Amino acid sequence: MYPNRPLFGLGFSLGANILTNYIGEEGTECQFKAAVVISSPWNLEIGNKVLKSTWIGHEIYLKTLGTSLRTLVNNNKAEIEKYCEVSLSELSKVKYLYEFDRAYQCPTWGYPTEDAYYRDASSVDALLSVRIPLLAINAVDDPISANMGLPYPEAAKNPYTVLCTTSLGGHLGWFEPGGGRWHGKPVYNFFSHMAFEIDHSSIDPKAREVAYSTAASASTFNPIRRKLDVDLQA
Repeated sequence: MYPNRPLFGLGFSLGANILTNYIGEEGTECQFKAAVVISSPWNLEIGNKVLKSTWIGHEIYLKTLGTSLRTLVNNNKAEIEKYCEVSLSELSKVKYLYEFDRAYQCPTWGYPTEDAYYRDASSVDALLSVRIPLLAINAVDDPISANMGLPYPEAAKNPYTVLCTTSLGGHLGWFEPGGGRWHGKPVYNFFSHMAFEIDHSSIDPKAREVAYSTAASASTFNPIRRKLDVDLQA
C-alpha cells in the first residue's frame, strides 16, 4: 500500500542480535533505512560465561531458559524424532541453556562445542559491516547482555552506528517511577527523526568505504567472515 515509505528495523534481546547480523550481512544492499537494537547480547560466548559465573545467572536465568526448552522438547517429541537426528535421551536431561545448545544446536548445525556456536552467532563483528544508521541501546547492569561483551570499539569505529549505554536498566527494563519505560522514548525519537527529518536519498551506503586495516597493511578484514584476508603476495 505504501511502497515509498522508509522501512525500519527494530530488535529486542536475541532478536536484536539476529537483526544486527542480518543488517551486517546485507551490508550496502540492506533495504532498511535505519534500525534500533535494544539489549542485544552482542557477544554470546562472553554472556554465557558471565551468566555461569554467578549463582543468579546460573541457577535462575540459564536454568529457567534450559528447563523451558526441555519442556518444549517434551511437548514436540514426535516432530523431533521425525525431522531431527538428535538424542532425545540427552535432551531429556537438559537443565541449563548451554546444555540444550550442546545437545541440540551443536549436532543440528555441526558445531563442535556450544562456545563455537555462540561465537559464530554473535553480532559483534557484524556491527562493523552495518551501512545504515543504527542505534544500539544497552544497560551496563544487564545480567544477560554483559557489559564486558558490549561492542564499544566496534561501534566507535563504524560511522554508521551509535552505541548508547545507561548505568541502570537491566535486561529490557528501564522502568521509571509511575510504571513508564524509558527506552521507548529514544526509539520513538530516533525513528521519528529518520522518518520525517532525514532525506534518505542523501545517505549512500556505498559512498563511504570503511577500512579496518591499517594503511600499511595489504590485508583486509571481512566482518561477516570474521576472518582476516591476508595478501600473501604483498
